[in-house]
Amino acid sequence: MEDKDHHQVESAGLPAIRQAGGELVQSLFSMSSSQALNHILDQENAAQLVPELSHVDFFWLIKKIGEEDAASILKLASLEQWQYLLDLEIWQEYELDPDLASQWLGRLHLADPERLAKWLLNEGSGLTYYYFCKTIEVYVREEDDLPDIPGDYFTLDNVFFIRILDGEHEELIRDLLKYLAAEDHIRYQSLMVGLGGVIPIEQEETLYRVRNMRLAEDGFLPWEEAMSIYAYRKPEALHAGESAVDEKQPAPVNVHTEEEQILVPVAPFFYAQRNHLLAQGVCHMEPLLLDRMRIEFAGLCSQIMAADNVRPDEFEVLIKVCQKAAGYIHIGLEKLAGQNPALAEKTLKENPLIAVFQTGFSRALELKWAAERWIKQSWFNGAGLKPEFWGEEWGGTLNGLLRKKPQLYVGPSKTDAFKEFETGRELDDCGRLLQSLAVLDRLLATLAALYRIDQGGIQKSFFVFHTLL
Repeated sequence: MEDKDHHQVESAGLPAIRQAGGELVQSLFSMSSSQALNHILDQENAAQLVPELSHVDFFWLIKKIGEEDAASILKLASLEQWQYLLDLEIWQEYELDPDLASQWLGRLHLADPERLAKWLLNEGSGLTYYYFCKTIEVYVREEDDLPDIPGDYFTLDNVFFIRILDGEHEELIRDLLKYLAAEDHIRYQSLMVGLGGVIPIEQEETLYRVRNMRLAEDGFLPWEEAMSIYAYRKPEALHAGESAVDEKQPAPVNVHTEEEQILVPVAPFFYAQRNHLLAQGVCHMEPLLLDRMRIEFAGLCSQIMAADNVRPDEFEVLIKVCQKAAGYIHIGLEKLAGQNPALAEKTLKENPLIAVFQTGFSRALELKWAAERWIKQSWFNGAGLKPEFWGEEWGGTLNGLLRKKPQLYVGPSKTDAFKEFETGRELDDCGRLLQSLAVLDRLLATLAALYRIDQGGIQKSFFVFHTLL
């Protein structure tokens, strides 16, 4: 039976380990954080499975388990996975945060201090120079020089005397330096000498540029480019049934090589498959097409995070981004395929997910623009009134539509009063409310023309429309 299953996996065009890894990842995200950690460590080939996870799945796994409990997973990870983790975690927009760098270097040091030291002296040397130029001060003793060294300096070789500037992470910095010296003393000395020539702002700019090049491969584009995710797109520009090809439309991702298949991210798409047309559209797809969906969806989520300036500090933040992406894809599919799963599948096969997402988001944009056009010529706006004039629910709905990226008002009882649109019905309900407000606004305009209304009174913050009726 095992041989038969293995043959089926190979015949589907996927390496056996890739298929097993995908199933493993999905099972991990169905468990609690402690269960997921224990489950992956209980695998006989855990040391092989963890490095073969895609960068995205590895990052999600760390977030699910929790950074402070992930030392055993970090120890098994590849250097490329470490780099991806640092690229996402230690930057605050355009700046490298030394405190965040200390936190994550501390976790990696706890997981595998020897390997971290080797990496810091080789592939990670750019980060090493920047980090230590911000956290230590070095005095080089010349030959026959017997200076009076202050007590807060220490030395590992009686040549380079070091004072740690970051008292909060003093123990970590001291340990890192010890391991660097033990790993390669010549390179350690070169580091100590070279720190004096580091220009922090130039080093940071170089690190930022290289980091962006790495992350762009996973969809994390510079903000100006990432914002294209919210570009308006007409549904006619996509393949839908027999419609024509749009030459400007980006081509769907094509999965060919075994290496690409092994690195297909599973976690984001796993959290996207709720009761959506997206889930219905992919449920009968062959494995290679499904992998294409997973790759495109992970890239879409990354671009949304870049465009929204979202820091993936918490696991729930990642899930919200996935749900936002899936929601607008669902709305786009509703527009393009109605409620027909077969047509939804055809639409997904013939179009990149980003185009379907943009089609869905464009419905929200159209509603936002309709609200803005109406408000400009409305009576209540001319009277100097704010959306709150229409009461909590209606005013909240109007405020949600007027946001730069329109959202649905769900009420003050929720943790967040606004959420992303997930279905066309939600947009339709808001559209009907907007029409009702327009009718009511015209009625109030008529009443205002017939009766004398105290403009100062109605502009008070507590005043709402039904007081006039």
